[in-house]
Amino acid sequence: PPPSPSPEARARAERLKFLCLCAMLIDEVPKLLRAKFKAAWKEHFKTDVKDNTAFGAFFTKQDGNRDKLHQGTIQKLEGGNTEEWDATALFYALLNSKPKLMSKESAAKRDIEDLRHFRNQLAHSKQCAIEPLMFDKSKSLRTADEVLSKS
Repeated sequence: PPPSPSPEARARAERLKFLCLCAMLIDEVPKLLRAKFKAAWKEHFKTDVKDNTAFGAFFTKQDGNRDKLHQGTIQKLEGGNTEEWDATALFYALLNSKPKLMSKESAAKRDIEDLRHFRNQLAHSKQCAIEPLMFDKSKSLRTADEVLSKS
């Protein structure tokens, strides 16, 4: 059998797992959430999202549910360019905004809520490592692509 890795090697491996997950959550998840948002918007309103300030004004006028949002997120939403919306804005738009773009009981909504919860756990970690319980949860989540490609 191969020799067991040193504690330093295990710590580097944990850090690498953590950084890879963070990179995926920052780089890839917003792209997938954006596609899901645009598809849900089109299904609900029977029109495409227009990435401009007129869309931002329409979206925020429809919403009226922004009391808990940070001012920076509100400004991104009002700007209307979904390409500038980060995961926070996109999670909000899909899960909490008015009109409700996802049904309360849908599997896709539950999966997106799980993904948001996992992202928040990583974002608020006290160290650059994945706790075993958190890592077990991440292994049980389907890939972001599978979660967000659901209808």
